[in-house]
Amino acid sequence: MKQILFIVSILFFTITSQAQISNAKAEDFPDMKSRTLIVEMLEIDNKLIEKWEKKKSKEKKEAKIAEYQDKIDKYETFVTDYNNLIKEAIQNHWNVNPEVIYKTTSEVKELIKGDTEEYTVLWYSETNSKRQDSYGFTYFPSLTVPTLNYSRIEKGRIKTDYCYFINYTHNRNDQIKYSDFVLSLKLMNQHMDYIVENNKKKFSFHKYVLEVSPQNCPEFSGNTAYIQKEAIHEKTSLPEINANFSGEIKTLSEKDISIAIENEEDRIIGFFFPFSIVVGNFGPATTARIQYVRSFVNTKTGEIYTNMGGKNGQLFDAYFREKEFGKYDTCK
Repeated sequence: MKQILFIVSILFFTITSQAQISNAKAEDFPDMKSRTLIVEMLEIDNKLIEKWEKKKSKEKKEAKIAEYQDKIDKYETFVTDYNNLIKEAIQNHWNVNPEVIYKTTSEVKELIKGDTEEYTVLWYSETNSKRQDSYGFTYFPSLTVPTLNYSRIEKGRIKTDYCYFINYTHNRNDQIKYSDFVLSLKLMNQHMDYIVENNKKKFSFHKYVLEVSPQNCPEFSGNTAYIQKEAIHEKTSLPEINANFSGEIKTLSEKDISIAIENEEDRIIGFFFPFSIVVGNFGPATTARIQYVRSFVNTKTGEIYTNMGGKNGQLFDAYFREKEFGKYDTCK
C-alpha cells in the first residue's frame, strides 16, 4: 500500500479536492443492508508486476533493482494481507447484511456487466490526488487515502453509495492492520444508521464527526484518554497536554491501541480521520495535502467525543498539541 504523506501546510490560491462521499439517500441504506453482501477480494495485477519486472531488468544499479523488488514484494504482501484481514474482520464484526459471500475483483466486474441489482459490494480503493498538467505530467500519484466502499452493485464504481476513509493512529508506515478494519466497520455502521435515523443527504463521515462530537463532548471532560506517543507534536509535551485538560491523557503504543480495538476494550483513544485530499497552486508551484480531523473515540462503543482541526480544514499534520486540550473541557 502506498504511504500517506504529510506535507507542510501552505496557503492555496487554486484548489481542487477529492473528498469522502455518500451519494445514497437515507431511504437507500435499508435496501443496501438487506441484500447479500459481496466482499471483494483483491487480485494481483500481473501487468503491473510485469511493468516493474521489466524496469528492474533494465537497471544496472543494485539500489534501483532492490527498489523495484521492494515495490513488488510490498504490493504482493498487501494484496494477501488485505484479503485475509478484511475477511476476518467481516466474519467477526459485521452482522448487518443477511448473507456474506466473497468474490474476486474480476468476478465482481462480471456481475456489474450483468446489470444485477441483487448485491451490495464492499471493496477497497485508494482515493488519490492525481492531477495532470498540460504536458501530461501527473502530480502526487502516491498521495492516497485507503478507502472502504459500500455500495449497491448496480452503481458500479462511478456513483458509489458510500465511502469511508480508513482511520489511523499516527503514521501507517506502509501498513494497514486488522484493527483498522475492526474500528472502520463499527464506525461505518453507526454512521449509516445515523444517516437513516436523521434523514441526512450526502452526509460524509467527516460531517458526522462534526455533528455528533459536540453532543458527546461533555462526557469526555475529566476522563482518562490515550494517544500514541509519536502523535504528540514535537513542540508539545505530555505534561503540557495534561496541564490544559481536566482529565488525564496517557500514551499507548500502536500495538496496544490495536489490541484495545480488537478486544473492544472500554478505552478512549485519539485517532486521525482523513476527509479530503486537496491539490492547489501557490504561485507557480503545485502542492497537495491530506485534510483530517483529530477525534477521541471509545473503542468499545464507537462513541465520538471530540473533533479538532476539521471545521475549517486549518490543520494538516498528524499531531496533537496542548492548546486543543483546553478546548475539550468547554467543548468549543
